[in-house]
Amino acid sequence: MKHEPMKFTLELEEVLVELTDSKEGVLAYTLKELNGRQRAKYLSCVNENSEETGEISKKDGKPVVKITNFAAVQTMLLHLSLVDDKNKHAPMEKIEAWPSRVVGALYKKARQISALDDEADEKAGNDSPANESSG
Repeated sequence: MKHEPMKFTLELEEVLVELTDSKEGVLAYTLKELNGRQRAKYLSCVNENSEETGEISKKDGKPVVKITNFAAVQTMLLHLSLVDDKNKHAPMEKIEAWPSRVVGALYKKARQISALDDEADEKAGNDSPANESSG
């Protein structure tokens, strides 16, 4: 059986982001798809901030793992994904101070453009993003 070749573009997906701050004005960032090295760093962060619950997944029979420090995982992904016009990554301390709705929306989009939705959950042993919990 002959298979069609897998075809990809090597350009990283990007989304422009504008954040309005009453003190700093408009902050412009680019939310970028992770490269391979950044992806590995993020998945290591997920692994380091996860633990087994002692339960077995009914879905696949694997141990259920939960995120124990969701803040660290979420902040790491945004830090790796968001760059300013000088290609400097957004500081983690700054990301942690942003409103929850902003961080949540950016995190969701970052996972989507870096194809992490299923992969990160599988790596952490989660059945779905809803199984992620903070600690």
